[in-house]
Amino acid sequence: MRLPICVLFLLIPTLFFAQRGNSSDNAAKVRVTGKVVEKGTNLPLEYATIVFVDKDDKIIEGGITDPKGNYNIEVPKGVYTIQFEFISYKTSSLTNQRIFKNTKLPTMSLSLDSEILDEIVVRAETTEVQIRLDKKIYH
Repeated sequence: MRLPICVLFLLIPTLFFAQRGNSSDNAAKVRVTGKVVEKGTNLPLEYATIVFVDKDDKIIEGGITDPKGNYNIEVPKGVYTIQFEFISYKTSSLTNQRIFKNTKLPTMSLSLDSEILDEIVVRAETTEVQIRLDKKIYH
């Protein structure tokens, strides 16, 4: 009974170490850096979203900018469309970007996405029931 238990304790760590990922996976990733600013004022856009999309429109990696508008994202080597998004700003993208080494992208400027409305309608409605001290009135 001791021999099978000893063999089992020797094999279990071997199985765990056999599942370790390949170190070449980490080598296949490169670092992409850059900055996102507001068009016109050149103020940094903090927490803007950066998304790396492959040719099959599958999201591969993403990240956000820091309070100074800078981003630093590790992605696998490849060709991507890089999308830059922020709430109430127009989405901007760089297409067919070949990322095979550490890359610094140009500063991206996002402009406000505003719409002009023809008109707005404001409606006021009264309550259908009025409650007074001595009675209820239904309209």
